[in-house]
Amino acid sequence: MSIIALRPIAASVFRRKAPPKDMPDPAELKRYAIYTWLAALVSAVVWTRAEVFFLNRLSTHAEVGFYNVSLTLYSGILMAGSLLAGAMMPHFSALVGSQNKDVLQRDYCRLVSFVALFTFPLSIGGAAVMPELLPLIYGEQYLPAIPAATVLMISGVLSVAGVGSSITYAFGKSNYIFSVALLCAPLMIVGCLACIPGYGSLGGAWVRFGVQAVSVVMGTAIVHVLLKIVPPYRSLASIALAALLCAAVARLVIFQFPKDALVLAAGIGAGALTYLFALRLLRPIPAVDRVAYMTLASRLPGGTSQYAVPFMRWLLAVPR
Repeated sequence: MSIIALRPIAASVFRRKAPPKDMPDPAELKRYAIYTWLAALVSAVVWTRAEVFFLNRLSTHAEVGFYNVSLTLYSGILMAGSLLAGAMMPHFSALVGSQNKDVLQRDYCRLVSFVALFTFPLSIGGAAVMPELLPLIYGEQYLPAIPAATVLMISGVLSVAGVGSSITYAFGKSNYIFSVALLCAPLMIVGCLACIPGYGSLGGAWVRFGVQAVSVVMGTAIVHVLLKIVPPYRSLASIALAALLCAAVARLVIFQFPKDALVLAAGIGAGALTYLFALRLLRPIPAVDRVAYMTLASRLPGGTSQYAVPFMRWLLAVPR
């Protein structure tokens, strides 16, 4: 119905008497729109709650409940990464249109690193404290959901790949996204059929993690090999190491003391401090990008910037 409703609008655009260079090629635009629609349709199998469908039919209602609880905690990370990445697609499209490859490479790496700075510690650190966090939020009756929630929380690191999808769409290569989705959707279906009957919510979580990892690897290869945009591998590795240290310290603090909310808060606090010190030590943000982070901190509203700027200077080891 939406396609039918939009048809008059599209037709009016094509009828405008604009210079040829300013007008999109109707055939190319139609091809892009069709592949974008197909990619969204097929990707829904991989990136939405397809596992719940199979859990409803191949497992118990309890397992469905455990899985939905696990997805609730994980979805916040996925949503944050998607919003940050999707908001930049118009910017990437403008850079592609102007053929400004150097700025496109720079801004792609900046955004990937920026998303990773938030999603990696939340995903890996969240998985480390999940055995204590989930019962605290939902109650002891949801203890069986902990394994699935832990796996899904770790898979939140894959949300950083949303930046790659945005830049692929900006290049007008929605057919690449569709091809990846077309391969991964059957993998998701076969995986759910094979793993959910025996392993329930945990099986669904591992299938989701595995298939999405395949999708991310393929999408990253497309960006690097076909679009010639090099991901910031070193920065991602350094941020991942800092997040692992954060998770290890948080887990160690919680393990050493009785399980209660205060100890959980102490573990999260210790992990957060460890992450910040690890970032300062590892310096995952290249020197050429540190000025941009300082500028961003200086533009924060209210009086926040007067604290954010010195903190960012310390964190990035920027000399005065």
